[in-house]
Amino acid sequence: MKSTAPLDPAALAKSLAPFGQSRMLPPEAYTSPEVFAWEKANFFSGWHCIGRSADIADAGMQRADKVGETSVLLVRGEDLVLRAFANVCRHRGHELLPCGGSTTARAITCPYHSWSYRLDGDLFNAAGYQG
Repeated sequence: MKSTAPLDPAALAKSLAPFGQSRMLPPEAYTSPEVFAWEKANFFSGWHCIGRSADIADAGMQRADKVGETSVLLVRGEDLVLRAFANVCRHRGHELLPCGGSTTARAITCPYHSWSYRLDGDLFNAAGYQG
């Protein structure tokens, strides 16, 4: 793992100059596949703040967001515990809630085949399910 971003040090130094003398990051910071790979390895490989728990305060509240390339579903359970799940149905991998979307419901329901999960993530309803 490289400790510094794969950017021209001189261009990067200009963006770190004192206020009034600084310049924008070089365009490669936004467009380079190498920089993106470095960011994924260095920023998106551990824990991240995805929001404030107060924004998902009530039981049944759900919100989907991206962390790096991973879509995450935040859910406040009936027990008021805040949980984070991969935002995909385990049946066919369909997105449970569009990224950036939110809802309040008594269950997490896949829009594809209506598989339903309790707010703690347990499957409780699916065609042919005997759980």
